[in-house]
Amino acid sequence: MNFFDVFSEMLVILFCMAAGFLAHKLGYLGGETDQRLCRLILGITMPCLILGSVSAGDTLPSAGEILSILKVAAVYYGLGFLTAAFVPRLLGGTAKQQGVWRYCLVFANMAFIGYPVSVALFGQEALFYAVILVLPFNLLSFSLGPLMLAGHDMIAKAPTGTGKTVAFGIPILSKVDPASLKPQAVILSPTRELAQQIAQDLQNLAQFLPDIKIVCVYGGAGMDKQQRQLKAGCQIVVATPGRLMDHYRHHAIDVSDVKTVVLDEADEMLNMGFYKDVKYIIDLMKHRESLSMFSATISREVLDIGWLYQHNAAEVSVQPVEDSSPKIAQYKLLTTGRDKLADAAQIIIDEGYKRVMIFCNTKYNTGMLANQLARLNFNVDCLHGDLSQAERNRIMTRFKAGEIDVLVATDVAARGIDVSDVDAVINYDVPEENEHYTHRIGRTGRARKQGASYLFYTKEEQKRVDQLLRLTRNTDDCKSVKFDFNHEHLKIEDTAPADKFQIKAYF
Repeated sequence: MNFFDVFSEMLVILFCMAAGFLAHKLGYLGGETDQRLCRLILGITMPCLILGSVSAGDTLPSAGEILSILKVAAVYYGLGFLTAAFVPRLLGGTAKQQGVWRYCLVFANMAFIGYPVSVALFGQEALFYAVILVLPFNLLSFSLGPLMLAGHDMIAKAPTGTGKTVAFGIPILSKVDPASLKPQAVILSPTRELAQQIAQDLQNLAQFLPDIKIVCVYGGAGMDKQQRQLKAGCQIVVATPGRLMDHYRHHAIDVSDVKTVVLDEADEMLNMGFYKDVKYIIDLMKHRESLSMFSATISREVLDIGWLYQHNAAEVSVQPVEDSSPKIAQYKLLTTGRDKLADAAQIIIDEGYKRVMIFCNTKYNTGMLANQLARLNFNVDCLHGDLSQAERNRIMTRFKAGEIDVLVATDVAARGIDVSDVDAVINYDVPEENEHYTHRIGRTGRARKQGASYLFYTKEEQKRVDQLLRLTRNTDDCKSVKFDFNHEHLKIEDTAPADKFQIKAYF
């Protein structure tokens, strides 16, 4: 396509824009008419253009091409975040106005204008690539992004793995003032591992914002090093509640300039006994402008915090669509305490799983099971709360790197740990809390990969398992399995209900 062809195409687009502007000024457009046009474009015109783009190409783009496009998107939006961090301050105005400007700078309207321009410049095939480029960020822009960029209090209910860290991380990074070395945002998490992961994700998002400093503080690590980091200055603090309280009592952190507070996995944090600490921390932040709570479930304690500290909070509930939800085959196995070890070992061997997480309810069971599996020549280690933070970090690093095949853990590892290629999860003990089952099995089936979950139970635990599956809405998804006569292979039990009524005919 030469210059004049592109120019003619652009003239058509400009003519349409001019006609729309004139029609709006004359009163022919606006209100319900605009809404109908938007529905027409989004529901009919754009899907037809995208389908036409796909059919115009010889082949669909490969996974490598799509990944390259997403990398370009990351660079582009990184530059957008950098711009959004400074320009609104130059414009002045209220916090709400600055939030709108940040949103407009980061999430430019590329859907209606960018697509026709891409087609005009590069041809029909380019549209499919343009859709891939903006898809992740359009999803954020129409969901959680506007609420947080505008400074609203928010309660968000979203399953594990739906991008909650990105949802609150992007607005925070765009709002902080790099010139100030006092904390402006505090993110609280229930566990050390989750705090570390959030901090790492924020570091990745802020790679184009070198002046923004993020400090992660948690228990089990040396206080002195963390205090030096805090006193050196930072804009964002990721912390567990107990350790943040310790630093505050030692005058290592000044929270007087904190504007944004985020409670990640709020239900778990409050259920773990941090309710008073969380209240105390929120009370310290007198100049707080927004408090957002992200959680997989909304418990009574979460609602209480919202009632006490939030004002006109926006409520967001994210339900994963079927295509993007984890692909987890769930099984339950009736066993005995004596056979559990042999059953777990045989499942791993027979199915050929390369990376497995086994969950126990107690630290004692975790250590004992890890030792028993080690005697059976499994490459195994265990993770629980009695380990030092350095040891826990070492184990998780080795497990993520594939140096450990089987990780036996308590529920301390069920929250927020992101290992993309876990083949299977074995619930060695029936979870004590219903939510723990959801979080345990959520460690597998990530990154659109197939995963498997096994729930061990005894006859005495049958009623508890039925209740667990019913309350977590997994009754129909979890299939009963049993070993064959030789105890080598699992097979699905026939659970078809017997006919209530039988009609016998006599001739």
